[in-house]
Amino acid sequence: MSRPTFTVLVVLLTLACAPQARAQDEPGIDFDLPATASQQVPPGVDGPTLHTSPGLLSSGVALGLSLGSTLGAFGLGVGLCYVNPVAGMSLMALGLGVGPAVGHAYAGEWGHAALTSLGRVTLGGGGGFLFIFGLVLEALSGEGESTTRHSEAGIAMMAGGAVMGLAALGLAIYDIADAPWAVRRANLRRLKRLSVAPVVGPSSAGGTQYGVAMAMRF
Repeated sequence: MSRPTFTVLVVLLTLACAPQARAQDEPGIDFDLPATASQQVPPGVDGPTLHTSPGLLSSGVALGLSLGSTLGAFGLGVGLCYVNPVAGMSLMALGLGVGPAVGHAYAGEWGHAALTSLGRVTLGGGGGFLFIFGLVLEALSGEGESTTRHSEAGIAMMAGGAVMGLAALGLAIYDIADAPWAVRRANLRRLKRLSVAPVVGPSSAGGTQYGVAMAMRF
């Protein structure tokens, strides 16, 4: 095969592979420009929170989704309680149970979102049931040794229900506070990619040189 023919084939191969190589590279980082400090350390990964960058998820959006879903559903549930107490309580439980995990779902952490939501629903539902049952048992207790034991059992149930409710609330606060960090972890996973592309260019001797360009983002 003659050298001009080989050169043409390499150029065609380069043009065919270039879009795929750029698709693997992280959007917002110009692969064709010389490496600079801002490209070596992509914007938005230099602190506990991420700023909006092209192709990267936003920590502010994640925090807003988690906080807004929780407070919005809870507030609407409180207002709905005046019209339909059952529907209002259900909406409040949904907001506290699922709302804090919306930011993690936005970051792609679906397993984390499902696990923590299930934990909050279990703790909140179980705690509410224990508290109400203990409250009823305490209200129905009267005088005498047997009723005193019922009263003590009711108080213990209410205390256990309150502890479970506080645990669910703490898990909700954790998910909301961790939502920006979930985005940071997701963006770092996106940037850790290796890009490979064939390169054709002039050599220092005046001819044409062929090679492979590789770039890795940390």
